[in-house]
Amino acid sequence: MKRWIIAWLGAGLSLASAETLHVLVLEVDQRLVAPTCERAIGGDPEALGEVIGKLRKLVAGGSVREWLSLEIERTDPLKRIETGRMKYVDVPKRDNKRVKVGHEHRWSRSETYVSRNLKLSRIMDADHLHRFGFHFYHLLHDHWTLSAGLRTPKGALFVFEKLSETDAGASDPKWMVSSLSEKRSSSLRAGTASAIFLNSPMGRAGLVRIPDSESFGASAEFDDAVHTSYSQGFSVSSAAFQAWRPKEDPQLKLKFPERSGVDMNLVVEQGTNRLTAHSAKHVMPIEKIPSVGGFVALQRDNTRQGTTTRSAPSQKEKPEYELRSLVIGRGEWD
Repeated sequence: MKRWIIAWLGAGLSLASAETLHVLVLEVDQRLVAPTCERAIGGDPEALGEVIGKLRKLVAGGSVREWLSLEIERTDPLKRIETGRMKYVDVPKRDNKRVKVGHEHRWSRSETYVSRNLKLSRIMDADHLHRFGFHFYHLLHDHWTLSAGLRTPKGALFVFEKLSETDAGASDPKWMVSSLSEKRSSSLRAGTASAIFLNSPMGRAGLVRIPDSESFGASAEFDDAVHTSYSQGFSVSSAAFQAWRPKEDPQLKLKFPERSGVDMNLVVEQGTNRLTAHSAKHVMPIEKIPSVGGFVALQRDNTRQGTTTRSAPSQKEKPEYELRSLVIGRGEWD
C-alpha cells in the first residue's frame, strides 16, 4: 500500500510538471526579412503571433518555406528528449552517394540551465546541401519569441520557440547581431542591426539570442555544402555565429562583457581535384556601439590524387576577415 501511494504521488508530480515546447523554423523571402525582424524584436507578443500566422499562410505560395514545426511534450523536467532522427538518403542523380538529412532536436534541463540543440539538413539539388545548427541556452515564455536568424540564398531563416508555461526567471531577451566579411572588400560601415543583418550575403550574417547561462555560448550556423569530386561527397563551407552573456569571476576579480564570436570554415575555390578553404575562430568583447574585430584566417590548399588527399597551410596567403557585432534588446531593431 505504501509503495502504491509513493508511485501515485510520483506520477502526480510528473504530470504536474508536464510542459510542451513548440519549435517553428521558417525561411522567408528577402522582402519579408525586415518586417519579420521588426515584429520579432519589437516586444509585442501579439504582433509577432499575427506575423507568424500570416507567414505560415504564405507557405502555399512559395514565398515562405516551413522547414520544421515541432510540439514536444515532456513530463519529466530532467529528462533529455530527442525528437526525430536524421537519416541517410540517396542524393538525386548521384549513384552510391548518401547524405544525412532530416532534423534532430535535443532538449534538457539542469538546476542551473536549460539547453536546446537543433540540427536541420536538406538536399536542395544534386549538388547543394544546406545544413543548419543551433544551440540555445535561454529560458522561454508562453508566447512566440525569436531565438535565431541566419541569412540564406532565399532571404533569411528564423527559429521561433515558445513553452506552454513561462519558465520561472525568464527575462526580456537580448540578441547578438553579427556579420562576417572579407576585410579587403568590406564596405559595411553602418551601425544598425538592420544594416548588419540585411546587407550581408547568405551565410555571412546571424542573429542569435544571448543565453541566460554564463557557462555556455549560444550559436547559429549555416553550412552551404557543395558536392565536389575532390571530396567525393559534400564539402563543408560554414560559419557559426556565437554569443556569450557577461560573466564575472569574484575570485579573480575579473568581469567579462558580452562577447561575440565566429567559427568559420569557408570554401573559397574548388576544382576537379583541389579545394581551398579559409578557417578561423575569433572572439571579441562587445560594446554598445557596433564592435568590429579584424583577424587572420588560415588558408589550406587541399589536393587529391587517386585515393590520397594532401592538405597544407599556405605560406603566402594570409586572408583577413572582419566580424561586426551589435547587441540589441526589445524594440531596438531599425
